[in-house]
Amino acid sequence: MKKSVLIIITILFVVVICALVYALFVFNNIKKLQKESKNPPIENIDSLIQASENIRVSSPEKDSLISSPIKITGEARVFENTFVVRLKDSSGKALIEESKMTQPGEGMGYFNPFEVELSFSSPKTATGTIEVFQYSPKDGAEIDKVIIPIIFK
Repeated sequence: MKKSVLIIITILFVVVICALVYALFVFNNIKKLQKESKNPPIENIDSLIQASENIRVSSPEKDSLISSPIKITGEARVFENTFVVRLKDSSGKALIEESKMTQPGEGMGYFNPFEVELSFSSPKTATGTIEVFQYSPKDGAEIDKVIIPIIFK
């Protein structure tokens, strides 16, 4: 009887040790993946212009001369076909931010076209940016952001 209890305790001890080692291995891999998947720094703005993994903006192009209303076209593969368009002046002030939807398309996992028209009041700066992105359904963070520098007429 004592021998079988000792065997059971030994087996339980080995199982607990294996579970701890496995948990540490998984935790370390998750941390490593999180570090590798950080978004590029904003100072490298050229890497964000015109396309992200899930949003592609075809117009306007970088440094286009724009006036109100502005037409923004492209395609997106976003959660529930919903994305956000924001127009900012060079001081960072948002002139307009609107939630939009892509046109119906192939369905989930496919790029669907979009065409957006935004009207805005005259900015106080000569330049600005158009940002097209989606809010993460997980935590509300801005993801897949495309930033296009523009010039106001």
